[in-house]
Amino acid sequence: MKNTTWIGLGLVVLGGCQGKRIQNVDVDAACFTEVVTALADDAMEGRGIGTEGLAKAATLIEERFRAAGLSDVGVGYQQPFDVTVGVHLGEGNWLGGSGVEDLAVGKDFQPFGFASDGAFEGSLVFAGYGISAKDLGYDDYADLDVKGKVVLAMRYEPQENNADSTFEGKRPSRYSDLRYKALQARSRGAKALVLVGPARGDSDPDKVPALQSGGPRSRAGIPVLQVTRAVADRWLAKGDAPTLAELHATIDETGAPASRTLKNVTVSGTVEIVSDKAPVRNVLASIPGAGALADEVVVVGAHYDHLGYGGQGSLRPGEHAIHNGADDNASGTAAMVCALERLVKSSDAENRRTILGIAFTAEEIGLGGSSFYTDHPVLPIENTVAMVNLDMVGRLRNGNLQALGADTAPEWRTILSPVAETHGLNLAMGGDGYGASDHTSFYEKKIPVIHLFSGTHSVYHTPDDDTSTLNLEGGATVTGFLVDVTSALSTRSDGLTYVKSTSGPRVVGDSRGRGAYLGTIPDMSAMALTEGGEGVLLSDVRGDGPADRAGLRGGDTIVEMAGVEIQNLYDMTFVLRDHRPGQTIDIVVKRGDERVPLKATLGSRGEAAKR
Repeated sequence: MKNTTWIGLGLVVLGGCQGKRIQNVDVDAACFTEVVTALADDAMEGRGIGTEGLAKAATLIEERFRAAGLSDVGVGYQQPFDVTVGVHLGEGNWLGGSGVEDLAVGKDFQPFGFASDGAFEGSLVFAGYGISAKDLGYDDYADLDVKGKVVLAMRYEPQENNADSTFEGKRPSRYSDLRYKALQARSRGAKALVLVGPARGDSDPDKVPALQSGGPRSRAGIPVLQVTRAVADRWLAKGDAPTLAELHATIDETGAPASRTLKNVTVSGTVEIVSDKAPVRNVLASIPGAGALADEVVVVGAHYDHLGYGGQGSLRPGEHAIHNGADDNASGTAAMVCALERLVKSSDAENRRTILGIAFTAEEIGLGGSSFYTDHPVLPIENTVAMVNLDMVGRLRNGNLQALGADTAPEWRTILSPVAETHGLNLAMGGDGYGASDHTSFYEKKIPVIHLFSGTHSVYHTPDDDTSTLNLEGGATVTGFLVDVTSALSTRSDGLTYVKSTSGPRVVGDSRGRGAYLGTIPDMSAMALTEGGEGVLLSDVRGDGPADRAGLRGGDTIVEMAGVEIQNLYDMTFVLRDHRPGQTIDIVVKRGDERVPLKATLGSRGEAAKR
């Protein structure tokens, strides 16, 4: 080949010198630097949900799309929706009972952010630490009837300061998890769970924790709250029981439960937690296709939100400071914006797919933007043939770039390898389409995906992730690589062949030491945009995994496992952690209007990884 130019792929062959690249490095570097610097500026307030800075970032991206001549996909350049960003107390929170009246919320008691709303009343029972660890020979609920009653239990776990404790020594075990304790109480029919923090020393203040959302807004299924030690001691005294300090010491010294029903003690109350919503928006633009391939879609996406001023999600949660997120993910957004600006000028093939660019929001709180888009697509999701995601591509080192998800279609390696060589990149390819970024939402819709990633680093999710730490030239290289990959995807005559994952799970079944797993794929949109309570909706199951062999399938909602009602993903995880590989458990799924009973023999994560 001589005197031939491949404009779409940025390649040129002149005078028989094969593989010489049209140099757009200066253009890409200027664009990448400009966009990433603007997005990571302090004025953007870390692009946190609910900040004015996030709205400024969305406007900046939209203005770039408009100025470049990208189309508005017929519905404008923005896709608005609401997300839950926190919780606050409603007007109806109160607590009282035998010998204890006029308690003040926030002082004497405090509901937890994951508590379910509702009124409760019942006899009070003391259930130690609220733990049932039969594998460790410890069960606070043994011979204790809590059905229809209110459970009082201590936080933490027995012998937490003893390095020889069966509860993993001094390291907190899964049994200390508050949601786990809520599930134990709920599954035994308790009306509510009241927790109390035993003193951890003479100087430990007797106060309740501040209200926090505590992660995804999945309700516990019962009211859950904490009281001060003073309140708990008044109840215990009324019920002729030892003090909290004495019960705490007895359990820790003996390693045995000290549970009991408290005579003549009745507790009642109401919990009302209100979710705080914030309006957010994905920013979208397209390069229309042409010819026979025009109706098919290639999505290029990157999330533009970050952690704002820190807090939950930050590796320095106690530090109130702007988290600019230059690498995470101003870098991916900048590469996407700059690639689209170049592509709109060179996409002139007679037959080409539509290219849809999406700047996602709410990724940091659970893939909210991509989940919303895949459930509310502006272009038919069934026509989407591939998705390329960029998340943290600003710290390229020695030309090393990861292309995660390359196992989602056999064609990926054929497409990516020659382009990577042209750009001087060492491309590590492999893995399924599941992970902690927006490509997951598309793979769940059976779309082949690729996730570009330059690697993690020490300033990830800290205030130090700033523009000065980036490899700007490397970001320009990734931009050029993205241009050529997207062009190839848009013009190749054949589509990509979706491959279903058979590897071990990433979300469910992380059982300490035992590794029991089911092989299900929870629906991310249900997790990100709802408050749970209806079971765990599955988008799919892993090929030839325990769930697949048991007859579970995408679209099922798991509502019961091993005799335990399943209201959310936490419940499901705890049930799996309480079982071993090889055990067979009963599972009930809701399939349409029917409840379908199934049996599944649990597998191990290690076995799954070998397939």
